[in-house]
Amino acid sequence: GRFSGGVINMITKSGGNDFSGSFRANFTNDAWTRETPREVTAGTTRQDKLNQNYEGTFGGPVLRDRAWFFAAGRWQETDAQTNLEETNVPFTTTTKNERFELKGTGAIVPGHTVMANYIRNTTEATRLPFAFTIDPLIPENLEQPNNLGVVSYNGVISDRMLATFQVSQKKFGFRGSGG
Repeated sequence: GRFSGGVINMITKSGGNDFSGSFRANFTNDAWTRETPREVTAGTTRQDKLNQNYEGTFGGPVLRDRAWFFAAGRWQETDAQTNLEETNVPFTTTTKNERFELKGTGAIVPGHTVMANYIRNTTEATRLPFAFTIDPLIPENLEQPNNLGVVSYNGVISDRMLATFQVSQKKFGFRGSGG
């Protein structure tokens, strides 16, 4: 190609022999910030609604030094208030997102691993179809179901040869939006 450089292939360990995890919660509220000069001119008061976003992970061994698992999830429900560009009328965009991931990794023998991964990520939103919309009564209800499954194998065949096989399937939808 048009680029020079080198390629380094390696198979890293996936998973650990200790259980670990994390949890995070984020909260936002439009009422916690001041109105813009444009909102002040229009007499807009920001809505007082708590937006919530929770995220967590957990992983560890199934069989010490042989098999590991990892799980992650996110739940988000937010409302964001804006004023329409031309009419200065307030409109609230709502978004709900739920994401879940589960991954399993196994070491068949040293240098050979298999991995299976599944991700489910769905989004539902109520929003305006265009940024320059002047009528707040024409929202669209968007749905984006998204599922991904992956199974893979990585192995060291010799000092000069690696093997990687992967099979995956993705199902993605885009509903309730567009013309």
